[in-house]
Amino acid sequence: MKLNVMMHNLYLDTPRWFYSHRATDWKMKLSLAQILHLGQESIPSGVLFSILYNAQFIITRFLPRSMKGWFVNCCVKCRALLLQRNHVDVLIAQGGTPPMPANARVIWETYFLDPQLGEQDFGKRFERGCDDYWMRCMDKYGKKVFKIGVRGNRSVALVKQYFPELSNKVIDLGFVHEEYDVVADASVVEKQKTEDCVTILFIGRQARLKGIECLLRALRLIRNEGVVNFKLRVVSTFRDGIVNLPLEDGWIEHVKEVGHAEALKMFRDAQIFAMPTMRDSYGLVFHEALANGCVTCVPRREPQMEFVDYGKAGVVLNPFSDREMADSLKELILNKELRIRLALAGKSLYLEKFSQKIIRERWNSVIKEALYG
Repeated sequence: MKLNVMMHNLYLDTPRWFYSHRATDWKMKLSLAQILHLGQESIPSGVLFSILYNAQFIITRFLPRSMKGWFVNCCVKCRALLLQRNHVDVLIAQGGTPPMPANARVIWETYFLDPQLGEQDFGKRFERGCDDYWMRCMDKYGKKVFKIGVRGNRSVALVKQYFPELSNKVIDLGFVHEEYDVVADASVVEKQKTEDCVTILFIGRQARLKGIECLLRALRLIRNEGVVNFKLRVVSTFRDGIVNLPLEDGWIEHVKEVGHAEALKMFRDAQIFAMPTMRDSYGLVFHEALANGCVTCVPRREPQMEFVDYGKAGVVLNPFSDREMADSLKELILNKELRIRLALAGKSLYLEKFSQKIIRERWNSVIKEALYG
């Protein structure tokens, strides 16, 4: 079989004047090229496909409901024909409606989460988990694709639960990105031993979406109870609205934006990383916190709870209860032995389940199986 792998994605290779790039997808494309020992150009995605995808999204917003399904199916078939003319052997497709070119094996990356996990309805599909839309997509395309890639053991279990006939196709592919350097155990212990001032780090361009407001409320409760040996470092450009930080109180530091090297230093300096978001579909930043020896605090939702082994290698925060969140963070601030244990467990978990060595071996296996059988 001729080696020809293609990625089909809304963002890749799209002109900047048409749609902004998503950095994680670029990193994934480059990493996949490295996995297969190919040049970057060997995994094209094509400007034309991205433009068609975007045009489909825009036009469907103005069509009557009765025509939307028909129009989307036509667009998907058009993209499949274009891909077929390119003689694609393996297509890595992302999203809800993967094109199905003839004679190509499709590795379909999709999201599939439990609809019961969320406590509030945010009105967006990925925030509620797997709703009717994802169920319909899985029912329609699951049997046609070569492999179904999801992220997290919970998603794998749910696909098997709802669609047992797809059990042999679904796989946890994780997220391909650049490898993170992992700090030594001795460095983790040394930084977590501090009792003078514990640094809590929050990083997110869209601070409101990432949970800064509930985090601030919880930390204020802690200070009102007389526990003041901590500071909060907020790294954000507040793209989704300004948040008034009480900088004059002296326990909050705000940094607008930093490069990767500076962010890495902040992770290594911080004892705790907390981001109680309910709006992330995945959250690579949690992996970076684990690798750098922070006690990682995740929201009570999937797949983030899996990142800390449901509280065994980090802390699960309840974004809907300021009191519960305050109690969890207060215990971390006051108990250095607990911080040391959780930080070391989190680093070990990262190496065992989420490091790029593990993820790339998984991708390497599934792509080569698709190429060579």
